[in-house]
Amino acid sequence: WHLGYPERARQQARQAIELADNIKHPHTQVAAYVFAGAELAHYCGDSTALCQLARQIVDISDNLGFAHWLLEGYIFLAWGVQFASSGDSSDAAANDPTDNAADATIDLPRLQSMIDQHGGVANTYFLSMLAQIQLGRKQADRAAQSLTQGITRIETQGTRFWDAELYRLRGELAVQHNQTDNDHTAAEFAEHCFQQSLQLAQQQGSRALALRAALSLGQLWHTQGKTAAAQTLVQRHYEPLTEGFSTPDLQAAQAFLSIAA
Repeated sequence: WHLGYPERARQQARQAIELADNIKHPHTQVAAYVFAGAELAHYCGDSTALCQLARQIVDISDNLGFAHWLLEGYIFLAWGVQFASSGDSSDAAANDPTDNAADATIDLPRLQSMIDQHGGVANTYFLSMLAQIQLGRKQADRAAQSLTQGITRIETQGTRFWDAELYRLRGELAVQHNQTDNDHTAAEFAEHCFQQSLQLAQQQGSRALALRAALSLGQLWHTQGKTAAAQTLVQRHYEPLTEGFSTPDLQAAQAFLSIAA
């Protein structure tokens, strides 16, 4: 996925999950559902698949006492429900067969506590998901706190696989809610965040995150009248991609390029 091949990633994920299911070893199954299933579904913005996988993770982990995976299952489920294609998180939560899982999708303080308990390398990743949920519920100040917490932990924990996205989301927050620091306008701060996100994604070789950062920066430039530069930037990161054209990221890039043309 990071290299720009989401369809290949999905194929390999299906194979991994099939192997785990054939082994019939519950802990192996849950690990496959998390790493090959839920994470990839989240990357691809597939909230429906994410909800299904998260419920499987929660059910198995709850029954067998896999506390670590149960925690991750709740977090994935919360994000999936928030961004379900129906757009109605209350209905999605009500239809969940696990009461505790439904609680996790609506109780943000509890979700924050869960993430704080998660001391693994995915801690900053989950903070970005929490920030998106908070933004979806119009809690911009809390979203800013979550992103700041995540960026701070990047430096203290050294977990950098998702730092490009944390900076990009911080920039989006600045654009959408006029959130900034004390030294810059919201637009200046957002551009700095997007530039940093793009640089990090390129350094890490993530074409997928580089496209997201380029699109965010391009959209900002477009509003400032820098349409030609914006189109060139997004096109540069969109053009090398050869698959995944049905994913939200590539569809957003396509839509932007058609508008900016």
